[in-house]
Amino acid sequence: MKFVIGVALLSALLSAPAKARDIEVDTILTCDTQGEAERVGTFLHGDAQNVVSAVREVNAEENSQTACGLVNAAYVRGKVLTTVRAKGETFQIVPILVLGILNQTGVQSVPQNVYFSVVNVALHIT
Repeated sequence: MKFVIGVALLSALLSAPAKARDIEVDTILTCDTQGEAERVGTFLHGDAQNVVSAVREVNAEENSQTACGLVNAAYVRGKVLTTVRAKGETFQIVPILVLGILNQTGVQSVPQNVYFSVVNVALHIT
């Protein structure tokens, strides 16, 4: 079932209008499911230590040490799936296609897989 969802999401990422997607390289939050990413978003409130706490909380709820985590990766971000608001901040949930993992020698190729991430949205009030 997870494979079918992954294929569907990969297809959605690749079927976007003929617009080039940027490959991003950064430390990124990855979760196995959209629901897990949404749950992480509800725990976040702006600082780096809180991200680690939020990941631990969701992993404990899922009884899995690897449901969500932080990884240094090369990836392509998909379209926004939903928005989560928590503690006065707004977060977007997006699918990400991980292309490789960064290590000391460069980018290590990995089997491509779709995960879900949380992106902080800066709100500007004018």
